[in-house]
Amino acid sequence: MNFVWSIVKDLWGYFHRPKLRIEFDPARTYDVAVDQSAGGASGKFVHVIVHNDGLRTASRCTAHLGEVHTEIKDGAYGPAPSFKSPVELHWAHEPLVCFSKDIPPRGSARLDVCFIHKGSKVLHFFCDKRPRGIQSDFPAGRLKIRIDVRSGDDAKCSKRFLVSWDGSFENLYMELLAD
Repeated sequence: MNFVWSIVKDLWGYFHRPKLRIEFDPARTYDVAVDQSAGGASGKFVHVIVHNDGLRTASRCTAHLGEVHTEIKDGAYGPAPSFKSPVELHWAHEPLVCFSKDIPPRGSARLDVCFIHKGSKVLHFFCDKRPRGIQSDFPAGRLKIRIDVRSGDDAKCSKRFLVSWDGSFENLYMELLAD
């Protein structure tokens, strides 16, 4: 009887576990807003949505910028030399020290990816800015990035994106890359 109960319990846990996925929806990806932390400058903010399609809360979810490759010449990319992975990304609409978040069953959370300020020539990733010698700010150009999300329950997902910025405030784009 214990053997049967063990199997039922394992199956129940399997089908009710958290199931994470990253969604890229261009209509919900970009926000333009005044950034009070930058003296009231206009900022363009890029987000992705992390969904939990499971029937249990995905607890203590963390997101990481797993890799950054810069365009060396037309269509050829190489690892960003000063970027050391992984770097924790920040959850949107949370205190600046929030790098862990619970996502409820069938719920979602916005994840901050990167931003620019009007008049600035630097693209910033939303990450921990502790002085560790890790590059998280980049000049205009094209970057291939990987975002990894993992919960304390060991649910995980990953997606790759192309971030393209020509240096002008209006032309910051992100697109999903094929796996």
